[in-house]
Amino acid sequence: MKKDRDGKIVLHSAVVTGKISVIDLLFDHCPDAAKEVTIHQESVLHLAVKHHQQEVLEFLIDQKLGLSVQDLLNRGDREGNTIMHLATAKKQLQEMC
Repeated sequence: MKKDRDGKIVLHSAVVTGKISVIDLLFDHCPDAAKEVTIHQESVLHLAVKHHQQEVLEFLIDQKLGLSVQDLLNRGDREGNTIMHLATAKKQLQEMC
């Protein structure tokens, strides 16, 4: 799979921009793409949370990831943050503002 300078593949870009139809198509053709991480060790779930893509996050967890969802939920990025850490930090920031 071809990656850009940030280590992102097309699936990562589709997640960041919220393109569910593209995500669905990519999973149909390359289901292992969900295992790819960026240079910051961010999974598709990290990217969905970071970029406020709630609908994408739900789609991935409910329909596309299957058994691999547990591994991705517990995987930390380069700084050790799981998606739960990111979601919690986001909520705290919203309450402060």
